Formats: sequence, structure tokens, C-alpha cells
Amino acid sequence: MLAGGTGLAPFLSMLDQLQTAPHPIHMVYGVTKDEDLVACDRLDAAAARLPGFTYATCVTDPASPHPRHGYVTQHLDGAPSGDFDLYLCGPPAMVEAVRGHFAAAGITPASFRFEKFNPSGV
Repeated sequence: MLAGGTGLAPFLSMLDQLQTAPHPIHMVYGVTKDEDLVACDRLDAAAARLPGFTYATCVTDPASPHPRHGYVTQHLDGAPSGDFDLYLCGPPAMVEAVRGHFAAAGITPASFRFEKFNPSGV
């Protein structure tokens, strides 16, 4: 699972519905600024309740004291080579960057589900 900003919302709903983690699930949740990191308490609760679920957060702001900086694609440690499902929700630029990252690496997920979101106004 790769979440960008408010793209976390559908993943929280999915995690709330899981009774067990049928496979290992790892999420990377990226935001622009520290104050954009929300619902980490819900992610902690999901990790405590679902033994197969882990997550990491990252912040793109280089001035942030957060331990992980950069984009979600920079924090895919140990990403599988292709036998995995990828769920992605975030802004269009993030979705396209992730798609490009996997294409450049020659990695094709077994299933790739994504949702791009845009603001409704200027």
C-alpha cells in the first residue's frame, strides 16, 4: 500500500475491515510536511491488531526532523520483484511517479490498483 497525503483515507477503511492480514501488508505513507501526517495512531492500532501489517512514514520537506525524507518510492525497502499486489492512492503526480518507478525497475505487480485525486476547485 502506498498512500500520499489524504490518500491514506481509503487504506484506513480497508485496514479497519480486516480481521487478519491474509498476506504480509506493508504501507508507505508519504506527506509534504510533518503536520500533514495524520491518523498514525490508527496505523499503530492496525499494526498491533494485524500481525502481518507494517508501515513506514516519510516527509518530503528536507527541513523536517522526521527520520525518513523523500518520496514513497525512496522507501520501498525490500519491495518484491513482481509477485505482489500494489494499492496506491494519492495525487496524480505521485501516482505517475510510482508507475514510472516500477516501470523503470522492470517490476510488474500481479495486480495494480490506483486512485488519483485532484482538488475540486482552484
